[in-house]
Amino acid sequence: MIIISNGFSKFHLAPAAAEMDRSRLLSCFFTGAYPTAFVVRFLRTTGLERSKKFQRLIARRETILESRVIAFWGAEALYIIGQWLMKNRWKKFERLGSWINNQSMINYGRSAKRIIEDARCMDNPIIYHYRAGFGHASLKRAKLKGMIRLCDHSIAHPALVDWIIEHRGLLPAKDEDVKEESGFWRMILEDIQKADAVLVNSEFVKQTFLNRGWDPRLVHVIYLGVDDAFFSAIPERKAQDRSDEAPIRFTFAGSFEQRKGADALVTAISLLRQRNVSMQLDIFGTAPVQITAQYPRIVEDDRVHLHGLLSRTELAHRLSETDVFVFPSLAEGSARVVFEALACGCYVITTPNSGSIVEDGVHGRLIPPGDAVRLADAMQEAIRLDRPHLRAVGLENANLIRSRYRQVHYGDKLEQLYSRLVNTTARVA
Repeated sequence: MIIISNGFSKFHLAPAAAEMDRSRLLSCFFTGAYPTAFVVRFLRTTGLERSKKFQRLIARRETILESRVIAFWGAEALYIIGQWLMKNRWKKFERLGSWINNQSMINYGRSAKRIIEDARCMDNPIIYHYRAGFGHASLKRAKLKGMIRLCDHSIAHPALVDWIIEHRGLLPAKDEDVKEESGFWRMILEDIQKADAVLVNSEFVKQTFLNRGWDPRLVHVIYLGVDDAFFSAIPERKAQDRSDEAPIRFTFAGSFEQRKGADALVTAISLLRQRNVSMQLDIFGTAPVQITAQYPRIVEDDRVHLHGLLSRTELAHRLSETDVFVFPSLAEGSARVVFEALACGCYVITTPNSGSIVEDGVHGRLIPPGDAVRLADAMQEAIRLDRPHLRAVGLENANLIRSRYRQVHYGDKLEQLYSRLVNTTARVA
């Protein structure tokens, strides 16, 4: 039996828990705020479900027996306060917000420890699969209970995230010292170092661990699957209703920031304007006012449209109307939105650092991180492709995700990893 600890917000460990519950392997599912049936009824009765914030909360719901779900609402409420202070315009509260943010994760770990101590997770769980940063006090208790501690880490090695961003996507030499991690990343790293094994979601992330001297036998890779909720929201692609002369529709989705490649994309758009290239770009994610404050050139370009945050259902519809999805990230784990774009039938332009399965010349184009010229070239190349070829690549991408990278496929591979870890531990014992 398995305990899965998701941490806050919508994270891939929630669908993983659903798959383990389907396989009757789930003992307990720890998480932050969670929409139980009672909570959903309350939100619908009061009309609060019309709020986008509460819609995102409802979207966290998974097919898990509710008696196995243990939600730490207080810890996530503290986290929300910390996030608000960090993003507030009053800079003097930023450090306080960061401290509260870290304390919320420590509080989550203490709550998990108490649940493990009082035996509310029955069935003698043998694996504690937890999200990095949300273990803390619970890890020592799990070890005393004889559990295998599997840490799930969803981005580059904590010591390298800032380095990679500062150096435009490059990794340091293996023997090169990097500056000490911030308090947040140091806390994440402590959780990882206490694990018996680490699970990452791309070969890119594994390479960052090997760069820091980790034994490759301790770092396991399973690419994520697109969850059932998103698949159910994908509409059928409409028959071609635009002329082949119409501008290609590009889409970016996610936080429009330096780590996600915003700098390179803004420069690439300017280069395409200089080349008199006809196109349009839709940006979904960060609030438009935040984007325009940091990237004012975007506002001046009539080919770029800012739309703000979308629900996942809305995103599925938008991606299904997109010709090319562009995501020039400098550092990810394995960007879920790239898999979602593939599932929706998009031609994809991204970087190796996005941690995706995209192969150059097969599913779209892979370009070096931080290279605005190569990004502009790849976008211009996509514009010049025959439209039938562009649509054919998108269709193949959608078929690939449906056949090999669904939620159930992730669950099957996760179950296989659990078995290997248990067998390895038994052999060592």
